[in-house]
Amino acid sequence: HGIILQTKKFFLFTLLLCLFPAFAQQAEERFMETFELRPSELLYIQTSKGIYETGEDLWFKVYQLDAQSLGLSTGSETLYL
Repeated sequence: HGIILQTKKFFLFTLLLCLFPAFAQQAEERFMETFELRPSELLYIQTSKGIYETGEDLWFKVYQLDAQSLGLSTGSETLYL
């Protein structure tokens, strides 16, 4: 019984190992499709201080970044708040 059980486990392991590259490739394709649907720009908002009190003026800067390189982006020109 021990040898048969070990043979079955080895066969199952080998089968899973052979199928893994196909699943990995499909996962990569789905990731790329999802990534292409994501925005190409990110917004980073920097405030002048960490905590504000009620009625206090809020000063901030907004940086528009390229999502892939995280460098400054020139894609969009208007930000609505």
